[in-house]
Amino acid sequence: MLCLKHDLLINVMFNYLRDKGCEVYVDVDIPIPVKVDVRPIIGSRGEIWFKDSVKNYGRVDLVAICGEKVIGYEVKSSFSDVVNAVSGGQLSSYASSGFFDEMYLVVPSVLCDEYVCKKVVESYGHYLQESGIGLVCVDASSGEPNVVIHAGKLVRGRNIKPYLKVNEAYFKQEVIAYLRRLGYEVYTEVLIPKPVSEVCEGPSSISRVSPTPMRWLNRIDLIADRCKDAVCGYLCSEGRCEVIGVEVKYRGRITNKLIGKLSKYLNSGVLSRLWLVIGGNSGVSSKAVNMVSNVADLLIQEGSSFTLKQLGRAVNPDICALAFHTPSRTKLTIYSFCDLCCQKIEVDLTQTYTGFNYLSVDDQVEIIKEVIHDKMKHAECLEKCKIMFIRRTKSSHVCYVYP
Repeated sequence: MLCLKHDLLINVMFNYLRDKGCEVYVDVDIPIPVKVDVRPIIGSRGEIWFKDSVKNYGRVDLVAICGEKVIGYEVKSSFSDVVNAVSGGQLSSYASSGFFDEMYLVVPSVLCDEYVCKKVVESYGHYLQESGIGLVCVDASSGEPNVVIHAGKLVRGRNIKPYLKVNEAYFKQEVIAYLRRLGYEVYTEVLIPKPVSEVCEGPSSISRVSPTPMRWLNRIDLIADRCKDAVCGYLCSEGRCEVIGVEVKYRGRITNKLIGKLSKYLNSGVLSRLWLVIGGNSGVSSKAVNMVSNVADLLIQEGSSFTLKQLGRAVNPDICALAFHTPSRTKLTIYSFCDLCCQKIEVDLTQTYTGFNYLSVDDQVEIIKEVIHDKMKHAECLEKCKIMFIRRTKSSHVCYVYP
């Protein structure tokens, strides 16, 4: 089943709208009026002036020009995201901005066993109807996504046309569409571990302030996965699948800083290859090719197509999970790289596994494996790869790699 997280959900709508003949733009900024205090202010010399009204900029995920209509689509991949958009006034401000003939909220039918569309209809159906906002539910249970549009149009008419341009967000959607045409399952904005040497050989002493998970994780633009069977389990050493990390750059230069970041991605322990995608039809210099060599393959946009230059190297992924304590040691957070769709698991140690902190490291790792087996679709990979466990003591973090 297609994993309809945010960027991939945008991509489904991006392709759907282009197939219908619409002109589509991504991440469009629109100015939204904000109510401000306009009481008179007395200056130091007795002058009286009024505070000017200010404008805040919102960013709409998709804007489609379909014939004479300008249609906005705001994409939310979880019910909690919808709750925040409603309570923060985001949806209503977009709908009343004067930029759109129609406005739609887009959600997946199901994500990570959460029936998002059904919950939105039950909780906010009346709100959407009153606000003149339509609802689009995308169902991927049968493989190819099915777009279901629930009727709803703006009560207010459009009086302004937003400024539209091709940007990196648009280019990323083209890359996702290209990878899916090649038969890859694509995951977006994926958290992957930093190299084991960086995680386990860094300073172990910690303060009482909790380090964020990003102390041990990096975020890569895309991961493209093409498995030859149902087990998406990082078994590339057996030739059964490939897991490609994809970093997208639109009209950007290749720098030493970028190469350093790519090297960390390649050595994360969860990828078999790395691609750097260059857009904007700007060409790639021989110097840039030499810099990327032995780190990443280059996927270069040429007109409406892409050309792959194999410059990088293949590696064997061997890390399948990263687990760490919260500061109070009452919770355990696990990132499983066996299942990139729903990869984060949180375990409340006060409710289950109450004696976890008093067990040996070996027994704790066995419990981590048990949790992943219960939660993940592709936990078979646990038999083939390693787990990084950041165990917290009263004054430090200690890193273990099993087996």
